[in-house]
Amino acid sequence: MAKNIKKSGQTEKEDRGFFKKIAIGLIPLIGTGILTAYTIIKNPPTPQREQTIQNQTIPQKEQPSPSQIVIKKQPTFQEELKELSEYHGITSRINNKISTIISNQYTKNALEQILSETTKYEEYFRQASSETCLDSALIKAYITSESGHKKLSPHAKSKKGAIGPAQMLIRAAKESGLKIICNKNGQIIYDERRDPQKAIIGSAKYLKKYMDFYKDTVIGIASYNIGPGNLNKMMKDKKTDRFSTIFENVPETKAYTLRVVSRALMIKDHKKYGLNLEQKPSYEQQRNATYAYKTRKEENIHRIFPKPTKQDLETIKHLNPAILNLDQIPAGVTVYLPKKIYEPNKQGYR
Repeated sequence: MAKNIKKSGQTEKEDRGFFKKIAIGLIPLIGTGILTAYTIIKNPPTPQREQTIQNQTIPQKEQPSPSQIVIKKQPTFQEELKELSEYHGITSRINNKISTIISNQYTKNALEQILSETTKYEEYFRQASSETCLDSALIKAYITSESGHKKLSPHAKSKKGAIGPAQMLIRAAKESGLKIICNKNGQIIYDERRDPQKAIIGSAKYLKKYMDFYKDTVIGIASYNIGPGNLNKMMKDKKTDRFSTIFENVPETKAYTLRVVSRALMIKDHKKYGLNLEQKPSYEQQRNATYAYKTRKEENIHRIFPKPTKQDLETIKHLNPAILNLDQIPAGVTVYLPKKIYEPNKQGYR
């Protein structure tokens, strides 16, 4: 019992010695902390000193001088198209196609006649280019590839049912926001695919949509011809996005795309290739010289334009190709009428 008490006292003595050593060891640290706090209170950091400290701990990124800044030059339309042609393996075909057309007077004259037709819709090509940021040379290239052989006629129709200067199917037209109105019998009486302004701008928006989707001008052009659904399937099957591989055995789309790309390059530099275009009468100027009447309900041409002559009716049909039945003009449609003595009054037109 006494032995145990003695041992306990010795343990207690050892513990006191241990804590005493810890306390002695902490004295310098406490003193340093007090001295640091006193120094900060007497000499608070100024904003300049804080910035100096920050600069020392976090090095500031060196800013380049104006002479060191390099502004990347955006490629021109021609450069971009030529670069894509190289990627898709069609450069030699494009060059050969251009050389073949230019070197042969017959094919050159034929192309000049086709491109001359675009001058009558110049305002619409500029508007389409402005609204989509597509180069007008590209828009002219695919429009003339679609209906150039028919003089960009509003009434051009393909075997597959594509209509108008842009040769659009109903699905593509509605996707582009073009109106197609049927009567109670299901007959189309109003079709904006036939309106040059609506068709050119609408088709450009449609092409732009898929060019942005594929992020590729060449593939976007191909999709306009073959359709995005078919193109997606072919790209999946071939496991590539290279044009030369995808369309190796698709002659129609291959020929169409090569024609559009080569034609776009020639239109952009038509003077370089010696192409002379004939200025056609402006369609927009012809419309501006008319009276624009907007229907509020279904109208009959004989009510809004009494006693029209044969020439009057021909002019109205020419300026309003989207209206397929002058006896059934839908509500909300703008009708371009020859300016005569007819002006609206409370009773209608006199």
